[in-house]
Amino acid sequence: MTRQKILIVEDEERLARILSLVLRDNGYDVRTASDGEAGMAAWKQWHPDLVLTDLKMTPVDGMAVLRFGRL
Repeated sequence: MTRQKILIVEDEERLARILSLVLRDNGYDVRTASDGEAGMAAWKQWHPDLVLTDLKMTPVDGMAVLRFGRL
């Protein structure tokens, strides 16, 4: 059985690290991106099952990341 993949797009490093640790401890395959542009690139390359994103980021916000995923 393959592990579910979760992408965390979060510009606050500490929060991204905590979320990542908790999710990995619960059996998920997790990657993080530190901003919206990196998040979109990771999404395109890695094809996660779930994306958790901060909404307030610059220059690319979380809503733009989610719109990207709908394409």
